[in-house]
Amino acid sequence: MSIKGRVVWDLSEFTAALRKVPEAVRTAAMVTLNHVGDRCEEAVRRNAPVDTGAMRDSTRKEGPFEEGDALYVNIAVGGSQYTNPRTGGPVDYARHVEEGTARSRAQPFLLPGLLEGVRGIEPYFTRAFERLMK
Repeated sequence: MSIKGRVVWDLSEFTAALRKVPEAVRTAAMVTLNHVGDRCEEAVRRNAPVDTGAMRDSTRKEGPFEEGDALYVNIAVGGSQYTNPRTGGPVDYARHVEEGTARSRAQPFLLPGLLEGVRGIEPYFTRAFERLMK
């Protein structure tokens, strides 16, 4: 005659906790990305060439946003809602400053600022996810 024993592991609490992980991960990633966006905004502002200061002062972070599986922030510079105090016109020349024109050399500030802002961000994401695992 045989005898059987059974080991039962009730996973209901574990399963309930696992269901919360995707939202917690997304939230932690959004908070971290927001911080990275702040760093990028500061770096772009710091790198912007200054004549009147209007272009530098128009630098701003937009987001963070979520699109499908992607999370992102935008760093925007200029726009018609900003006014150059010298000309009274809109600050609509940031692209020309960044990329240059036939008459003026490029003075890159956006891309270098973004690269500076994201340099060394891995620890921010690592710490955010480590906190989730505790």
